[in-house]
Amino acid sequence: AGTGKTKVLRHIIEKLQAVHGAARVHATASTGVAACHLGGTTVHHWAGVGFGDAPLSQLLRKAQQNAEACARWRAAQVLILDEVSMVSGALLDKLDAIGRRIRGQRPPFGGLQLIFCGDFLQLPP
Repeated sequence: AGTGKTKVLRHIIEKLQAVHGAARVHATASTGVAACHLGGTTVHHWAGVGFGDAPLSQLLRKAQQNAEACARWRAAQVLILDEVSMVSGALLDKLDAIGRRIRGQRPPFGGLQLIFCGDFLQLPP
């Protein structure tokens, strides 16, 4: 704590938004507090999956029915996820599948460039 990780990440976000545009670079985090520090939102809200604990088919339907979430998925070029160590592998797998489906592309997360940040020596998810 207190080493300047968030400050560095905010600087990276600022530079990426200057290059790609604010609508294409999205800052998210696994918790609301971490998301607020970045000026972003939770990855759950961003992706349109609620808590993300339902089966993939339900989460996909939920995200596809959320026009704002679909627009975010399609417009995004870079997705930043802070506190990734607090996100389960199962949720990351579901987000990967949702991204591929909504974006209509086979690469991981539908071709989004991903920046995952976090301390894996913190508490497990």
